[in-house]
Amino acid sequence: MPRHRKKRRTHVPISEEEQKVPITMVCKKGKIASAVTDLVMDLREMLRPHTTRKMQESVSSSLKEFVVVAKKLGISHLWILSESATSTTLRIGRLTKGPTFIFRVNWFSLAADVRKAQRRPHTVNDAELKDPPILVLHGFEDSTVQERMISSLFQFMFPAIDLDKLKPQSVKRVLLVHYDREKEDIEIRHYLIRTNPVGLSRPIRKLLYRKLPKRLNTLTDISELVDGGGGGAYSSDSEGEGSEDTRCSLVTETSSKKASVILYEVGPRMSLQLCQIQEELFCGALLYESKPVKEGE
Repeated sequence: MPRHRKKRRTHVPISEEEQKVPITMVCKKGKIASAVTDLVMDLREMLRPHTTRKMQESVSSSLKEFVVVAKKLGISHLWILSESATSTTLRIGRLTKGPTFIFRVNWFSLAADVRKAQRRPHTVNDAELKDPPILVLHGFEDSTVQERMISSLFQFMFPAIDLDKLKPQSVKRVLLVHYDREKEDIEIRHYLIRTNPVGLSRPIRKLLYRKLPKRLNTLTDISELVDGGGGGAYSSDSEGEGSEDTRCSLVTETSSKKASVILYEVGPRMSLQLCQIQEELFCGALLYESKPVKEGE
C-alpha cells in the first residue's frame, strides 16, 4: 500500500508589523436606500487597502452577527451604516471591547457626485490604493473629552507612520477629518495627491502626463502632441507649478528634485454629528450624549 504523505507545508507566518495594522470593515444594517449602499462601497474604497472590500450582508443581519464575523477576521474597527425614516446613522465600534461612537450623518456626497461637479474629474486607480491614505486631523484642540476620543478613534484606525521608512512615492492619498467647533460637525474629505516637476514648461508637461495615442506613426509632427492633436487631452492651467507654499522636495534613490503638490478631491464627502459614545462595543454606559438615539436608527 502506498504511504500517505505527511503534511509538512505551512502557511507563511504573519509578521508582527502586519498583525498590528488596523483593519476596518464597513457594513450596512437593515433596509437602506441605494444611495447609502453606494456610500458603503465608496467608504470601502476610501479605507483601502486595510479593509474588507467584498463583504456581503443580508437585510436581516444583526449587530451580533457583524461582531462575530469581525472578530474572526481580526477586524479592529467596525463601521455600520443604518437608516431610519428620518436620518442615517453611522456606528463605529473599536474591537474588541469598545468604545462605540454613534454619529448622525447630516449629509454625504458619493464619489460619483464629486466627479460630476468637477471640470476635469480624477479617478483613483488600484496602484494608488495599495497604500493607506495619510490622515490629517484639523480643528481638534483636545479641549473636551469627546474631541480627544474622536481624534484617538481616527488615529488608531490607520497604521502609524514611520518617517524613517516612509517613501514620498508611496504617499498617494490624504484623508482629511475636520472638526467644526461652531457647528460641532465632523467633515470627512478624501483627496488624491499628484506632483508636477518644477521648472518644466507647459508643453513638456503635456508630453509627460498626457495619454499618448497607440500609433505614433500616424502623426506628422510633434506639434500635434503638444497642441492637443493625435487623440491627446489638454491639461489644466491649474496643474502648473503652483506657488512656493505648494512645493516640496522629493528625494529618490537616484536624485532629489522639487515638485509642486496638487490635491484632487475624489470623494466621498461626509458630514457627521456625534450623538453618543458608549463605553463598550455597541452597548454599555454612555460616556457622552448630545442627542438621544432611537432604537430603530
